[in-house]
Amino acid sequence: MNKRLRVRVLPLMLASLLASSPGFAQNTSAAMSGRITDAAGAPVVGATVEIVHVPSNTTKTVTTDADGRFVARGLRVGGPFVVDAEKSGLSKAERSDVYLKLAEDTTVDLTLGADAAQLEAVEVTATALSSTFLADNKGLSTNVSNQQIQAFPSISRSIQDYVRIDPRIVQTDKERGEISAVGQNSRYNNIKIDAVSTNDEFGLESTGLPSQTGSQPISIDTIEEFNISTANYDVTNSRSVGASINAVTKSGTNEFKGSVYFTYRDPDLVGENEAGTKFTGFGKQTNKGFTLGGPIVKDTLFFFLNYEEFERTNVAPDVGVRGSGATNEAGITQAQLDDIVRIARDKWGFNAGSLNPSGDLTDKKYLAKFDWNINDYHRASFRYNKTESSVPVLERLTGGQISLSSWWYDKTYDFENYALNLYNDWSANFSSEASVSYSKYTNQSLRTSNLPAMAIAVAGLNGAANTTVFLGSERSRQANALDVKSVNAFWAGDWFVGDHDIKFGLDYKKSDTFNLFLQDFYGNYAFASIADFEAGRYSQLPAGYTGGLLSGNVGYQLNAPIGGDAANAAADWALEQWGFFAQDTWQVTSNLSVQYGVRLDRFVTDDFPLYNASVEPVFNYRNDSTVNGLKVWQPRTSFNYTFDTERPTQLRGGVGLFQGGSPGVWLSNSYSNNGLLFSTYRSPSGTDFSPDPNNQPRPVGQPVLQTISLMTPNFHAPSVWKSSLAFDHELPWMGLVASAEYIYLDVRDGVQFNYLNLGPSTGKLPDGRAAYWGNINTAQTSRSRRNPNFGDVVLLRNTHEGKANNLTLSLEKPFSNSWAGRVGYSYGNSTETNVGSSSVALSNWNSLAVYNANEDVAATAASEIQQRFTAVLSWRHAFFGDYNTTVSSFYEGRTGRPYSYTFSNDANGDGNAGNDLFYVPVDANDVIIADPTQAANFWNYIQSNEFLNSHRGQVVSRNSARSKWINQVDLRFSQEVPGFFKGNKGELWIDILNFTNLLNKKWGHIEEAPFNGNGGQRLGVAEFGGVDAATGKYIYRYPRAAQDYVTKDNIGESRWAVQVGLRYSF
Repeated sequence: MNKRLRVRVLPLMLASLLASSPGFAQNTSAAMSGRITDAAGAPVVGATVEIVHVPSNTTKTVTTDADGRFVARGLRVGGPFVVDAEKSGLSKAERSDVYLKLAEDTTVDLTLGADAAQLEAVEVTATALSSTFLADNKGLSTNVSNQQIQAFPSISRSIQDYVRIDPRIVQTDKERGEISAVGQNSRYNNIKIDAVSTNDEFGLESTGLPSQTGSQPISIDTIEEFNISTANYDVTNSRSVGASINAVTKSGTNEFKGSVYFTYRDPDLVGENEAGTKFTGFGKQTNKGFTLGGPIVKDTLFFFLNYEEFERTNVAPDVGVRGSGATNEAGITQAQLDDIVRIARDKWGFNAGSLNPSGDLTDKKYLAKFDWNINDYHRASFRYNKTESSVPVLERLTGGQISLSSWWYDKTYDFENYALNLYNDWSANFSSEASVSYSKYTNQSLRTSNLPAMAIAVAGLNGAANTTVFLGSERSRQANALDVKSVNAFWAGDWFVGDHDIKFGLDYKKSDTFNLFLQDFYGNYAFASIADFEAGRYSQLPAGYTGGLLSGNVGYQLNAPIGGDAANAAADWALEQWGFFAQDTWQVTSNLSVQYGVRLDRFVTDDFPLYNASVEPVFNYRNDSTVNGLKVWQPRTSFNYTFDTERPTQLRGGVGLFQGGSPGVWLSNSYSNNGLLFSTYRSPSGTDFSPDPNNQPRPVGQPVLQTISLMTPNFHAPSVWKSSLAFDHELPWMGLVASAEYIYLDVRDGVQFNYLNLGPSTGKLPDGRAAYWGNINTAQTSRSRRNPNFGDVVLLRNTHEGKANNLTLSLEKPFSNSWAGRVGYSYGNSTETNVGSSSVALSNWNSLAVYNANEDVAATAASEIQQRFTAVLSWRHAFFGDYNTTVSSFYEGRTGRPYSYTFSNDANGDGNAGNDLFYVPVDANDVIIADPTQAANFWNYIQSNEFLNSHRGQVVSRNSARSKWINQVDLRFSQEVPGFFKGNKGELWIDILNFTNLLNKKWGHIEEAPFNGNGGQRLGVAEFGGVDAATGKYIYRYPRAAQDYVTKDNIGESRWAVQVGLRYSF
């Protein structure tokens, strides 16, 4: 092995900002290729090319082929690299200051026998070219380098913050850490670290990670670079219907280097809301950590370590009672709230809690990485990382709902991961990459109470909005624990034959899942008023109250496990996923590169749900169907064509089928809900309320019900056809690169949830939709023809409906003359049949706004952001010495999230209150509103609502309305300062979130329709009161104002916020 230590003074080069680049889907490394010619331009056969990563002296030596070409894979990300080429009889050529990007093949051409002046000219030209123009750039992706990570403004320091740089990826919910790519479900992204899956394998979290907002599986300070792809046609790209996000971690070098860092903010560094109320969402927020890396054996073995600790104290909801001045005020008064707390304490003997701060969010991360240069041809890397976090969960605090601290809980996350990566050159023409990993993920809910769940309807006084108050143990946390163990393996070989790069290999994934999820184990009650709560008289929540937990005419529910032990209702099963792939990348001419290949994914499981013989005769589906043996062939092809023009110009595109990983929780529902592990007890009303979780009533005279989750026997994981076309051109000014990129998605296999125990329809409503009322005229007895021996029966099946498209126009300036930047505009549409936003089968059905129950209709997707403007600017200058002053900004202006207008209660009698799309009457002769005051208020509202007024005589479509436009600017100011010792540096910085809100309290708000468990993102308008028997007209009620937008502000996302930070690097 060549151990020569190269000592060079190398200027640090900031990589071109946000360069679009190709993606090697399963990759933690970079690549280099090129052509060696002589002074006459003829190819040099058999030339020796030596590639040296200067910081670690990692060396790779390759030989040119008959056309003078060389290829080197498995190189370290970053640089600088030095590239030498030599051949006996010709003078040597060298290129220095070469920097490589993750998942990118950088072209380095050299000429042997040229004089020094020619060599210098070639080097300067190569440095100026944008890395956009590469033969391997065929799809749609974005690279974010370490320099960009350090300069980008981010208070959360989360993966979600940095990936929003890609114009096709949007943070659709900052509070929940939810991101959407091209309008797709956040669960459809594939997030990897060092090419190893780091997803929430079970599919519980909206972040797509095994953590909630405020908790990350890995520290941003450990990441060398991101690669973000929305269309990567390489056949190794798996399980990514949405985006494929790969973060590669830092490595040690031949120098001992490290850093300590700290960030801080508190409520004094967060702005007041528009009403002048101070922020109370937390006490203080700190983040501290260190990194350390260096050699264990110089030139051979290296280490890199990290520890980070995040804490957010006194986490509290930004919600208050009427008159509190909170951003989101509930209609309930303090006196009414005190009354509920008093009754709970004095009458029922338990502490209902309060709206006071609940607890602290803590997050600890550990990482150790070792890199081994085995010899010139083989390299290995091993990484261990662990995350321990505890996150307070405060739910049901907007949209006419409020919860007390007895309802809140802490979620604990423990994620541990071991990953080994191997990079091997077996010959001059054959190389391979391999990885194997093991991860363990546990998730537990720590309740603040041991009580049944309770929902109390509180009528608003003096025109105030009604409020549903929740207390007790949250229904889904009464018996809840998750343990997932996963094994991943990957191997891919690259065989270089002339102008062809033939790749083939396989990947494997096995997940062992134990999931205990038994809702209503302690019981679940609804009370129609505070007085009913005091009397212990439960019944269905009245019309006009949001957030009801019990569907249909149900006031109480208990799920009792067999034998009384909740663990008997747990799902315990395993799933294997095998992938096989092969492709050829052909450099057809010097201008045209074509890639074509195929991928096969296959699911295997030996575990089946317990067979329930009573299900199939009633619902025509067996309850023990699984995905065992199902497979999908995924053909893909792509191209890159470079035009012979004065300035670089290229056309790129591709088409292919992509299957995503199906969230394990959707499949797990069939194992838990087979009707044999627990029994469901329900009652419409009663007076036998008990706060004792271990002594719940089992109503006499009511049938014992079976809860069933089914899956069609040929169910496939979500898959889409993707096609893209892009054009890039370097403009004559400042190295500007203009790009136009288009992507189109066509759903092959989407997901749909149907409720099978509705019974036959009993008639139609005036607008033609099917109804299930026992009496349509009086709106009584929902699901009147259901099978009385079964409770909820939900079917998971595929649909082929749904599409998406997105056009992005961008202008990029690579870093030069102290600044870099990129501006972009995206326009897109996305449709879907079901949001798939929940882990519970029934909730996925409940949360869909519909015209007809169980309809298979594609409408605007819940995550669609139709228009989005982005601008990223970074300026850097050293005013003294080499201590840089950096100013960076990120602007995002986008349309709001889509939402639906619905009836406030159950209109079609399917037992789901609030999800029925609203019919807007033509005029007062079209519907009957008996109360004159209500009628006047209703028509005034319709007249004042531009959207509804323009849809008179129509049933509004799902998600056809859109929340307000959002404009926000984030800034970072950073200054380097001298350290205490030679070679050390300090850095001080300030991040400002939502800067425009600092200028004006009315700016920078995120206002949108609240999310409701029934109907999703929606605004309830009026109540359905029945159908007039004489005229056949709708009967409406309008006892209170229609729902309105809420301001998203629980973590201060609609206010300005400042975070200060410091780092000392040595």
